[in-house]
Amino acid sequence: MKFFRWKVLLPSLLSLFLLVQFLYFNHKIIDVRKSLKARIKKHKTHIRGSDFVFYKAFHNKFLLPKELSKVPYADTEMIKRVKKIKIRDVFAPYNGALIEKKDGYWLLFRYDNIRQMYFNKIDSNVGCVELDQYLKQTNSDFFTIETNSNSSEDPRILKMGEDFLVVFNDLFSAENGRRGMHIGKINFEQKRADNVSPLDLKIATTEKNWSPFVYQDSNGESSICFEYQVSHPRQILYLENLFDPKKQEIYQQAASLASIPWEKKWGMPAGGTPARLVDGEYLAFFHSKFRDKAGILWYVLGAYTFEAQAPFRIAKVSPYPILFEGIYDNEYLNTAEPTKCVIFPGSYAIKEHDGKTLIQLACGENDSSVKVITFDKKELLESLVQIEKK
Repeated sequence: MKFFRWKVLLPSLLSLFLLVQFLYFNHKIIDVRKSLKARIKKHKTHIRGSDFVFYKAFHNKFLLPKELSKVPYADTEMIKRVKKIKIRDVFAPYNGALIEKKDGYWLLFRYDNIRQMYFNKIDSNVGCVELDQYLKQTNSDFFTIETNSNSSEDPRILKMGEDFLVVFNDLFSAENGRRGMHIGKINFEQKRADNVSPLDLKIATTEKNWSPFVYQDSNGESSICFEYQVSHPRQILYLENLFDPKKQEIYQQAASLASIPWEKKWGMPAGGTPARLVDGEYLAFFHSKFRDKAGILWYVLGAYTFEAQAPFRIAKVSPYPILFEGIYDNEYLNTAEPTKCVIFPGSYAIKEHDGKTLIQLACGENDSSVKVITFDKKELLESLVQIEKK
């Protein structure tokens, strides 16, 4: 009787055993396939990234990623000219900041000196050069603006009254590597920044890309404000007692903001140029960045306006990145990373020419050069889309 039971159960047990074995090995096969697919995908990504670096480095050719493939280039009605700025005796200046003066322009820029390549020790400095009305260097040589630091980065320049101010990024403390924004008054005769004040909110370890602007109240009093964040949640900082660090205070206010019509695939909008009053609203340029499937990091730029009074609500914005013929074409020099395609807005000048107003935007390209993009103001503003009030 027992033998009969085992005879009946044995095929069932054997079938169950074989099913378990099948499921086990099938699971292993699936894992192997997934691992193989992941390795192949990683290998293809590496190849795409290597191809990008090779063709960019040796042929200066590349294709825009799919995120930008359908973005139209700005036409010649809006962008009148793109000019690479040549500066004598400076190797690979970048992240320029332009502002007009009586007989030409001041151009600030960043340049790096490599102390020890092996240990990646780099000094970063703020340089300054005088340009004529045609954006060419005058007979005057460039000079370094002394900031009492060898880690000053990414200057912006703006004017309040008769004073030229420089806003730049620097270390709060060399011991812990905390970085943040600093502001000072430019002394062109002495080639230095006076009364440099660190703006430490003690919120984040690293603070970058605050966008400054000069605000004049109803009493005619001027003060410096910063857009702490361009996108939601947007915050405006009010700075008092500009050149007295002991009395310096920063006030923070959240400004109302509707959703910016800027697609997520292009990255989160972040700060860029100082904002200036143009036709009753502040005009500024921002940047955003994203990484494509090949691992290449792309920086793109856009323009926006915001209201002239608190809470400084954003009014208009570029519907897509501003691209132009020759963007990203500068070769990689000095400390630049060949896996980045960078266009980074610094500061812009305003010029009247043949009855038209021109916006001359200084940008850093590929962390290796300074380019000035000349926009027709009217065409630029008309390219922006209105943001609905809420």
